[in-house]
Amino acid sequence: MAIELQNKTNVNAPDSDFPYGDVRDKTPTVAGTKYDRNTMSDYFQFFHKMMDEAGITYNNVLDNDYSGFQLYEAFRKLTRPYKVYSARVGYSGGSMNVIEFEPISELPIVWAKSATGVFQGTLTGIFIVGKTWVDCSNFDAYGNDGRIGRVDNNIIEITSYASGVASDAPMTEGVFVEIKVYD
Repeated sequence: MAIELQNKTNVNAPDSDFPYGDVRDKTPTVAGTKYDRNTMSDYFQFFHKMMDEAGITYNNVLDNDYSGFQLYEAFRKLTRPYKVYSARVGYSGGSMNVIEFEPISELPIVWAKSATGVFQGTLTGIFIVGKTWVDCSNFDAYGNDGRIGRVDNNIIEITSYASGVASDAPMTEGVFVEIKVYD
């Protein structure tokens, strides 16, 4: 439904009271919508205000999987102004073990070991400076520790330590990772 109300048939044009246009009642002499204004106007105004506040320009085609879901994107942007990635990232037996709970994009973050105790997650152009927040769970209470951080726009890096020395061992059980990229 990302078609502006003013571009629908038989509606009132925008004015100072209804900046997005308004539902017009149908009467015997006036062409109007099949909706009763008192029943439907608030709904139309709500969705148009949401699109306006989110700063999303109407594509003026019906919302769907092919054209995009603009109303949903406006809602998401206003209620959660960031994309989230959450996963359990581990390393054992020479392989990365990743369970994604919430992907950040259609493409997965590709995790790989880059050195002893160093593991990098790569996804091109996602981790923007000043807009990316990262965190990971504590490793354990036995001297195992870790750090996570943004390397550049493409890479997030986890470094794991056993008793203060870079080591793969703390990653055998995996750590929980959360990344937020703000709009």
